[in-house]
Amino acid sequence: MWRTLAIAQAAEAHGDWLAFLDDDDLWAPEKLVCQLQAAQDAGRDWAYTGAVVMNMHGQILRVQRPLPPEEVVTALPRQNAIPGGGSNVVVRRTTWKIVGPFNTRLRNTEDWEMWIRLAKHGTPACVCSPLIARRLHHSNSTLDIAEIVRGTQLIEALHHTTADWGRLHRWFAHSYLRAGRRWAALDEFARTAVEGHGTRGCC
Repeated sequence: MWRTLAIAQAAEAHGDWLAFLDDDDLWAPEKLVCQLQAAQDAGRDWAYTGAVVMNMHGQILRVQRPLPPEEVVTALPRQNAIPGGGSNVVVRRTTWKIVGPFNTRLRNTEDWEMWIRLAKHGTPACVCSPLIARRLHHSNSTLDIAEIVRGTQLIEALHHTTADWGRLHRWFAHSYLRAGRRWAALDEFARTAVEGHGTRGCC
């Protein structure tokens, strides 16, 4: 599990800032410079950017515009409001040591749980430009719906919160459509209608 390796590497790091990059994601060349400048200007200990979603042919499918920092802090206990997954955020190493590493009990929601802890520590800085690309393919961990449900329930217990399940069911529906499971997708869309759909943001 790559998060375990990331934790070990972070523990050995000597730089002032930490950043992580999944092997199927891409950074814009200026991503880190822009984030560090934004964090410095705002006096913040962590920073995030916008993102794009692309297919394996490099075609951009959609742009994920980030919420402003104060809205992200408010939204995170209910949804993963930072786009792009674990490849997005940069965090000061001393802050990482304070809040603790990725929770290895989680397999594909560990980034969300980490952002919740960082938000409790302090408000982030934001770069509105889409400086990270998340590539969709048939082995994305986000297609493991059962694991997302399990992880979300664990996050609810750990942080005494209630997730936006309407938004999650909508996410599940699109994941099932990607996998060609139309009837399962229809069921998830129905659940979305019953449970409601929250404010804009990213799962």
